[in-house]
Amino acid sequence: MVVCGEDCCDECFGDDSDFKFYQGYEDTGMPTSSPAAPLGTVVPGRNFPPTASPVTMSAPTLPENPELKDDLLKHMKESPLFSDRLSDKNSHAYEAFLWLGSTPNFDELDEFHRLQRYGLATFYFSTNTDAGYPWKISESWNSGEHECNWFGVSCEDDNTVTEISLPGNRLSGTIPPEIELVGLGNMLTTLNLSGNNIGGKLAVQLGALKHLEVLGKYPSISQLACISSYCHRMSKIVLRYYLCVPHRFES
Repeated sequence: MVVCGEDCCDECFGDDSDFKFYQGYEDTGMPTSSPAAPLGTVVPGRNFPPTASPVTMSAPTLPENPELKDDLLKHMKESPLFSDRLSDKNSHAYEAFLWLGSTPNFDELDEFHRLQRYGLATFYFSTNTDAGYPWKISESWNSGEHECNWFGVSCEDDNTVTEISLPGNRLSGTIPPEIELVGLGNMLTTLNLSGNNIGGKLAVQLGALKHLEVLGKYPSISQLACISSYCHRMSKIVLRYYLCVPHRFES
């Protein structure tokens, strides 16, 4: 049934036998809905409703990979420092562990490449600490690509890392102890990090890299220091514009 005014029905349709004329509002007894509550405080002078506060979603936590943890602990069993850092959930070493264990091609990596890639990943997290000023170029780093294809990394036979060259690439933070794992193949000869903002104590594990010959220059980090008892292990490393503080290298 159509409800309309009498004049409208006569004028438009001519025959008003099937129409009910509008007699005004009738109380049907049906309850009316209450107006919606405002989303926030009304601000004087603002003619639009306030919006709700955005919901902040935290990033999902990556799961631990027990197989990788066993591999790492087996290799690090003689180094409490490495195992302690791996157990510290606030460390860059633990962050690298979670990342590597969750990569899609993890099962394709043998033990050597797991350790080598873990060392590089820890290096990346440890030197990419300023969220507002990240690495200038980080192409392929911490990706599913082979680590020999990561920007600034060179390898022998596309397998074993021989060089890390990232001068002027906005690196910050410190060189982590896990850099020793990058040199497991005994071929790492060059670590060029000059022109960056690397600081802190020089990782004594660099002394284990027997073939490392160049360690760039660090004009911006006079606070670097190494532990004197390990300086003799680094006698073949050339530190340009830098001397081990407070001792010179021993032969």
